[in-house]
Amino acid sequence: FWDGDGDGLPDQWEAQYVNRLETINASTDLDGDGMSEFAEWRANTHPLNAGSYLRITEIEPASNGWRLAWLGGTNRTYRVYATDWMTSGSWTTRV
Repeated sequence: FWDGDGDGLPDQWEAQYVNRLETINASTDLDGDGMSEFAEWRANTHPLNAGSYLRITEIEPASNGWRLAWLGGTNRTYRVYATDWMTSGSWTTRV
């Protein structure tokens, strides 16, 4: 991606949401949702909509393990990793 202003975000993505590229950079959080603009770009969520951010909405036991649900952006592939031991286990991809 092209990042002509060197702020860690693709200029094309920035231009979708703001008129001046100087208004936004990878560490700002213009909508105040707790997600940096870099995280919004990675999740393909809307950086000016506080209700648009990657979040887990459900974790519950299921017959074959756990059920996990989340809300995020469109046109993204998410991976879920799991381990039996949080401190020293190996992580495997589940989804």
